[in-house]
Amino acid sequence: MTLRLTDEENDHLAELAAAEGRSKQEIMRLALAERWARLRKEEDIKRRKARNRAAAKRSSYLHWSRRPEATQSRFWTRWTGFVMRRPWLSYV
Repeated sequence: MTLRLTDEENDHLAELAAAEGRSKQEIMRLALAERWARLRKEEDIKRRKARNRAAAKRSSYLHWSRRPEATQSRFWTRWTGFVMRRPWLSYV
């Protein structure tokens, strides 16, 4: 395979190879391997997030606060709000 680079890109690659003490070919192989690993990691993270979201939707433990027995009635919520806005009524 022939890699076609501009003169500027070739200079950058040569400078990088000299700084790291590696060949240009080895620098390109490492860059390819790093890019591939990053892509695989991002895909893995996306898969895990999707799986966790799906599990969260099915989990009854994460929905306990939405169950009717865990919430207060509308009357109780309104009455508490009414009394708390008028503290003198709570002393009667």
